[in-house]
Amino acid sequence: MKKKIIFLEFFYAATVNLTVFYALEGFWPGVVISRFSLNWLLLIWLIAGILSMAGQQEKL
Repeated sequence: MKKKIIFLEFFYAATVNLTVFYALEGFWPGVVISRFSLNWLLLIWLIAGILSMAGQQEKL
């Protein structure tokens, strides 16, 4: 049960981070990408989303 909640919360946190980072890139190009690769965050976001969906499938 706790693993499902952890993956879901991690997914929410990664979603907020992606939104903020892409908004910053829209206003100031190069401010985030020059320091941090968003590809890793996108990969973590995708994995967390898949694992949280797999956890919800077990309920059904």
